[in-house]
Amino acid sequence: MQKAHPRIIILNSPEFLTEANARRDVAKPMRNIIGVPSDSPRHRRAARLLLRILPRAPFEKIMRARDAELVKYGGNCLLYIKTLFINILYDAAEGLGGSFAEVAEAMAADARLGKSHWKAIFDGGRGAGGHCFIKDFAAFSSFYSRVVKDPAGRALLRAAEKKNIALLLGSGKDAELLRGVYGAKVRSKKK
Repeated sequence: MQKAHPRIIILNSPEFLTEANARRDVAKPMRNIIGVPSDSPRHRRAARLLLRILPRAPFEKIMRARDAELVKYGGNCLLYIKTLFINILYDAAEGLGGSFAEVAEAMAADARLGKSHWKAIFDGGRGAGGHCFIKDFAAFSSFYSRVVKDPAGRALLRAAEKKNIALLLGSGKDAELLRGVYGAKVRSKKK
């Protein structure tokens, strides 16, 4: 492993770009988070310099690099789980003969729940798809299983992954992405 030059400081700035709005997200970020390898004055000074050249964001924070990465994975995994629950709620509304659109609109009015990720059918399919959700959830699940000895937590993550794969494959969405992350254990379902 090569050592960094003594004058070079390696910082971590996780990206928070959405696939649909990447250009806007770069120009007007909601947050800038800079991860530093250690909480030293030298690293903090370098991080402040980096923050000065990035477009301003309403939330800016310098933190340890591991924590910065967990912010990225945590956010994507929370939205992944939210998307799965929205799909379950959609099925419940359909099963009751109700209106999912009415339920979603009224629930989204609760500021605690947020206004994003309320579509059960998105980009022609169901489930938490796209590059970031699929790969970040798989990476977080693997990491969690290694560092946290919690069988119930691991089972919850496995169940969410299994449900999401079923939703994506059942609707014909992102099968290639799934195979790229999970390999041969993912087989496409025919419609």
